[in-house]
Amino acid sequence: MEGRRMKNRKEKKAKSFKFIALLVLLIVCVFGGTSVFFAMNGKIKIGNKNNQQNNNEVVNTQPEENTDEIVENIEDETQKGDTKINVLVMGTDKVGLHSDVDFVVSFDTETKKMSLLSIPRDTKVVMTDEMIQSLLDRDREQFIPNAKGVRGQCKLTEVYAYAGDGYRDQFVKMAIEDLLGIEIDHYVTVDLQGFKNIVDAFGGVDMVVQERLYYSDPAQDLYIDLYPGYQHLDGDKAEQLVRYRDGYIQKDIKRIQVQQDFLSEFLKKVTSTDNIIKNLPEIITTAIKYTKTDISITDAIKYSKYISDIDMENVTMETIPGEGGSYYTPDMEAVKEIVDRIFYDIIPESETAQEETGELSEVSDSKNLNIEVANGTMTNGMAGKKRDMLEKEGYTVSGISTYKGQKQEATRIVVKEEGQGNDLVKYFVNANVEVDSELVGDGCDIKIIVGYSEN
Repeated sequence: MEGRRMKNRKEKKAKSFKFIALLVLLIVCVFGGTSVFFAMNGKIKIGNKNNQQNNNEVVNTQPEENTDEIVENIEDETQKGDTKINVLVMGTDKVGLHSDVDFVVSFDTETKKMSLLSIPRDTKVVMTDEMIQSLLDRDREQFIPNAKGVRGQCKLTEVYAYAGDGYRDQFVKMAIEDLLGIEIDHYVTVDLQGFKNIVDAFGGVDMVVQERLYYSDPAQDLYIDLYPGYQHLDGDKAEQLVRYRDGYIQKDIKRIQVQQDFLSEFLKKVTSTDNIIKNLPEIITTAIKYTKTDISITDAIKYSKYISDIDMENVTMETIPGEGGSYYTPDMEAVKEIVDRIFYDIIPESETAQEETGELSEVSDSKNLNIEVANGTMTNGMAGKKRDMLEKEGYTVSGISTYKGQKQEATRIVVKEEGQGNDLVKYFVNANVEVDSELVGDGCDIKIIVGYSEN
């Protein structure tokens, strides 16, 4: 991977950051860096020689420039280099000594597609020689890990602590670059309080909690108490949702899946300019107080016109494959396939062959189909409630009814063709998709039979 990465570094020296504003809005807004967005849109002035900055933040101190001229010049440069922009997003714990959330977002400036790749917090990593030498140079030899006799080996979440002040973000960035064999252009870091506040600033998120979540840990000041079902999550409840893991069989892997589901729903709000401007003061305060980034605000200001390129239909989310235990051990062969596909546009031969023969089935967007919602419980109003929820999410509900068959424990999403209805699962508790065109009937394309699990 090293040779490929060095080649990629050379290409990226000539790269223009024409679309950096898109990435900044989508990722930084989610984790607190919304001040960048408002700087891009001229809503606030950021940066003067009197500004204070922490070890990792970049503050714009350059004079104002003609944005239109800058963008026009850089548009010609975008054809010269690599089309991928990679940003590492880190979420730290309450004390700020561990990166408990780590994912890399890659945005393709040509296709406008965005991929999010999560790396579990317990992933086994080994510090590079450069990282170890940095610790030695700063008299931090006692902080060089030596897990299972391997010098520099530790969990990814621990790298942030071992690095020391002023080096934490960079160390995690270097560790992930080495693990994946990629170059990361920028990073964004936010703490838990910033996450909660930014969720509140956008008015929270409406989504389905899939199961009962309860956990109490006074030592961490962590109390989680959520019931399953479609509900409104403010900042406090959102924190409970994204931090819960002990009750999951797959622990951190399941938690990452839930975090990605939450992120998907939250981004729908983030990409609404009206919603951002409405909550401007609170968002700016949170952004400045709780977020660190090495993204130049000057660069972000230059490219504000490209924010409209955001399309949630072009966003995919994945997790590196591996096996859990005391460490999460990556399956490096499978990781390489994902990295090749996301960051280098290399498709495995097996997938290429399937595409050519038409064997890969597409997942249909149910928003283009007519949906009937049937109440499969004895609870009045369930079908109407779910209809309202789906219509709010942009789906077409042609009617509601009472299911005449046996009452249902779990919700059934009945479709006519394989591949339909999968996008509806996240809106229900423990829902299953099944193909039965006769049960659906002629009056609609999908029939949802609401079960008692929704209570």
